[in-house]
Amino acid sequence: MNGQRGLTLVDALVAVALSSAVVLGAGRLLLSSFHTFEQVDRLGRQQQTLIYTATAMADRLRRPSDFSAQTAAAFHLVCRGEPGECRCTVQDREEAQPLVSFDRLGPGACAQTGALVEPVHNGVFRVALPLGPNGQQIAFHVTQRPFGLASTDALR
Repeated sequence: MNGQRGLTLVDALVAVALSSAVVLGAGRLLLSSFHTFEQVDRLGRQQQTLIYTATAMADRLRRPSDFSAQTAAAFHLVCRGEPGECRCTVQDREEAQPLVSFDRLGPGACAQTGALVEPVHNGVFRVALPLGPNGQQIAFHVTQRPFGLASTDALR
């Protein structure tokens, strides 16, 4: 009986093709996991920046003050950069220092510069932070403590 020993050329080529497919699939999976990690990390940093900035601004805006327009003008957005890259800083004018800096993404990212807070009516402010997806604005309202307490007392 003449038996065959070893692999034929066809067997070797099939094994090489299958192992190449496995290696390419593993490489693609590794690259996509790196890309996913990068996106999750960027979103996490953006979320941390939003939470910190919103908390710091709300705490300051809730404090009673005599002049609401001055309180509203305390926070200012300054963006600098080149096309494709934009670094924005929320300036705290009352404390004369930057509150937070962040990278802003999206088309026309550096176009917005100016006040972040506008007075709506007595003791109520509208805050718009450009920290949403692709630089979209996330807006919320803050009420100064005396006005918030006065309105709940009036309801009783």
